[in-house]
Amino acid sequence: MRGNLTLEQLSHLDDYLAGRQRIAEHIHDELRREPGLTITWHEPHTRPAWYGLTIRYDSEFFDDVPVERFHAALQAEGCREFDQPGSTCPLNHLPLFQEPGPLFPAFTGKLAYAPGDYPRAEALHHTILKLPVWHRDEDLPLVDRYIEALYKVITHHADLKG
Repeated sequence: MRGNLTLEQLSHLDDYLAGRQRIAEHIHDELRREPGLTITWHEPHTRPAWYGLTIRYDSEFFDDVPVERFHAALQAEGCREFDQPGSTCPLNHLPLFQEPGPLFPAFTGKLAYAPGDYPRAEALHHTILKLPVWHRDEDLPLVDRYIEALYKVITHHADLKG
């Protein structure tokens, strides 16, 4: 039974990817000129899966308002899907790269990957906000509400300084 369900969903893959591409392009077109935010974008002639759209936040542009406060303001506007990636992180933060023994009991060596070893990657990760990429045209009003909320927080970012 599961195989049939998988094949059924797989038959919609092209439609899902095309829909996500449309939504991602819409978000990108709306935000790409916004100073202080850098939208991760793909190379021409590639076909991304669009699990999420990452947006790099430049706190210096926003009067040194910390990304955590900016993110909290987006959450307060009802944008619960805006995320500061916690499920993803620099590889040197993963337990596998610090203590592989539980997964690889035969490994007896010590890995030298620890938090702080890759400060540029860790600093970059700290500046990222992530937004899911919906795939249905019916989701466009929700996407537009997220964009409006983002502009509202941008407009009032000075109030977040504390």
